[in-house]
Order: sequence, then C-alpha cells, then structure tokens
Amino acid sequence: MGEMAGGDAAETEYICPAHDQELLAIKTVVHPDGSDVLLTLHTTRGSINLTVALEHISAALAEIRQASLLMFYRQTTPGACTGNPIARLLSAALEPSRVSVVIDPATADRLFIHQFPNRMPIITRMSPDAVLSTIDELSIVARKAAN
Repeated sequence: MGEMAGGDAAETEYICPAHDQELLAIKTVVHPDGSDVLLTLHTTRGSINLTVALEHISAALAEIRQASLLMFYRQTTPGACTGNPIARLLSAALEPSRVSVVIDPATADRLFIHQFPNRMPIITRMSPDAVLSTIDELSIVARKAAN
C-alpha cells in the first residue's frame, strides 16, 4: 500500500487470473461542465462504465503512470523473457502534428510542446546541455542509419 499526497492511502489490487479482462479500447465522454468524465473500458468480457470526478482524475492518471513505470522496469529487468520492450513502445509512439519550443527564462531550459490533433499536448523539459547531448546522439544515430 502506498501513500498519496495529503496522506490518503493508495492501494494496488491484484485481479485473480480467472477474472482478468484484456483492455481493447477506451472511450471518454467529458461532462459539459467539465466536472467529471465517463470512461468506458471496452474489454474482452464486455464494457465497463466508470465516472471519474475532476478532483480524482489526477490521482487516477498518476496511478496509471506509476503502473506503466513499474511495467517498464519489470520488462527491462535482467532475466525478463519478454522480448524487447523498447521496440514495443516505439511501435506505439505518438506522432505529434506540431512541436514548438519555448525557453524558460528562469532556468534557460527548453520546453518542447508536442501538439496532437485529438489529445492534450505533452510538454517535456530539457536543460541546454541535455539538448546538445541529444543533438549529438541524434547525429550519431543518423550516421549509423545511413550506413
């Protein structure tokens, strides 16, 4: 059991394999006033409707992100016989319709704003040194790919 901001307990539940359902798709419908969202999880055993209030959506997203980090960690642990998890992540990579760059005047960090046609932007932050290192790495990878 973990602990969330404000001291609330967070639990991770294990679903018995006999009850497992595979997620096929997710549909969201946001209430007109923005107070909640209806999530419809389409699974191999049918659909599940779940209403999440605005004040709980961040916690739900944090749990999903934490679970995905743990999944990635376990997939990349030596001895995991799962193939190449990076290749699976690359095959599902999002493709932004536009990427903008803004410089944070307080830190000189570069903020990359990845914009998508049908989802919220994703913003990543990199220091100037990290950007230069990434450009160097990109040059090396591009040269290798050209050969």
